Amino acid sequence: IVTAQRKEESLQKAAIAIDAVSGADLGSRGITNALDITKAVPALSVPANGGNIASIFIRGVGNITTSSYNDPAVAPNYDGVVLGRGGGVFGAAFYDLSRVEVLKGPQGILYGRNATGGAVNIIPARPEIGRNSAGFNLSYGNFDAVDADAHVNLGVSETSALRLGATYTTRDGYNR
Repeated sequence: IVTAQRKEESLQKAAIAIDAVSGADLGSRGITNALDITKAVPALSVPANGGNIASIFIRGVGNITTSSYNDPAVAPNYDGVVLGRGGGVFGAAFYDLSRVEVLKGPQGILYGRNATGGAVNIIPARPEIGRNSAGFNLSYGNFDAVDADAHVNLGVSETSALRLGATYTTRDGYNR
């Protein structure tokens, strides 16, 4: 199920070019940040500009946004909110997500003027009513790198639920 056209529909019946990657697939592929989504979605490119400003290209269409004053040609969205710049999303960690949807081609009707190349929708996991659950991921790497994330879903009552998610990332430097 995707919400690329602002309504829930089957990915197979959506009348647009779209790639969707579920949260479970993100975890199994080892995709822990937004820059790694290029490993799962063909025709998506995020060149490394340095700093927290990201340029997003879909099918070769995009703007080189080396300044925060430039408008992107691919609209990044988090939970239905269009973000003015891609740096906030593409510098952040990926954890506790329901799915990531990449819409290819012009999406100006639904996502505004900054979607001439397409749109990237990041959909977080929703609280589940009547269900208590928890989960975590932990990894350790070279230079004492530690990546941890966890989530807790609490079914508070028959009509409400609460979901909390957190992440922690650290790594020692290369030099002393």
